[in-house]
Amino acid sequence: MGEALEKAGIPFVAIDYNQKVIRDAQKLSVAVVYGDPTEKEVLEAAGVRSAKAVVVAIPDKIAQEEIVSHIQTVAPKAKIIARACGNEDWRMFLDLEVDHIVQPEFEAAVYIIKTLFRHMGKKKEDINEKVRKLRVSHAMRV
Repeated sequence: MGEALEKAGIPFVAIDYNQKVIRDAQKLSVAVVYGDPTEKEVLEAAGVRSAKAVVVAIPDKIAQEEIVSHIQTVAPKAKIIARACGNEDWRMFLDLEVDHIVQPEFEAAVYIIKTLFRHMGKKKEDINEKVRKLRVSHAMRV
């Protein structure tokens, strides 16, 4: 994510509590804050109040909820993009009214299905419709 944002000229701040990750990021001149993102002071140090968007990719459900709640309180206009580790996280993010939810395993399955359909000679419109229905079905099941 950082590399793509950097190449697009979009400023960002990363938060991590792994010293090696912090050192490596600093060597690359990446803006990074050391600490636990569930701590309000750490989010504040990263500039959460002025953020246009925040990506929550930590795999801990309790931490996710704490982070999202704090962001919604101090930066209500910030778009929140969250990584769901499973259907339970997906439901939680829906309940928290997160702007965008990404579930990597589901997205990988969608990509594989699209690739298979293309190789089987399906038309682009047909593939898009099948994927749309799959996404709707998935959202309704969780």
